[in-house]
Amino acid sequence: MIGDHLQLRPKVESYALQVQSGRGFDLDVSLFERLARARYPCAMLALQHRMPPAVSALVRGMTYPALRDAPGVQGRALLPGVRDRVVFIPHAHGEDTGGGGAADDGSCVASRTNRFEVGMVSAIVKYVLQQQQRGGEGEGGDEGGVGEVVVLTPYVAQLRALR
Repeated sequence: MIGDHLQLRPKVESYALQVQSGRGFDLDVSLFERLARARYPCAMLALQHRMPPAVSALVRGMTYPALRDAPGVQGRALLPGVRDRVVFIPHAHGEDTGGGGAADDGSCVASRTNRFEVGMVSAIVKYVLQQQQRGGEGEGGDEGGVGEVVVLTPYVAQLRALR
């Protein structure tokens, strides 16, 4: 099995079924966390091959202190038209009200969206792709090009809005 017992726990709405209730149901504990707690043999990723060091430093500082960078991630060019690898953009636009709405199966989804962030991310992706079309040099799957653009979001509703 491949997974990670240090990632976010599953979301369980009922307090009675959560670890904090002390009732023993613990439905918000993942299978991987249960196996690690039971001391089943597991191995953690020690050498990562995807993130530039400036990005891997974030996860190393928060959760994975022993994670090392493979030589192939060193010295990659920046994305064309982008000055830094990691950019935090502060804003005062709150999440949209009303929750995440209904899932494909009709059940209620406890998810979040922020229309301002969706617009901002969409504009950034468009900008990066335009730089590629203009012949900008940068990292990615293609030689001298961006390759694929990946946007990560922790919320299903935000993913739907971005799509």
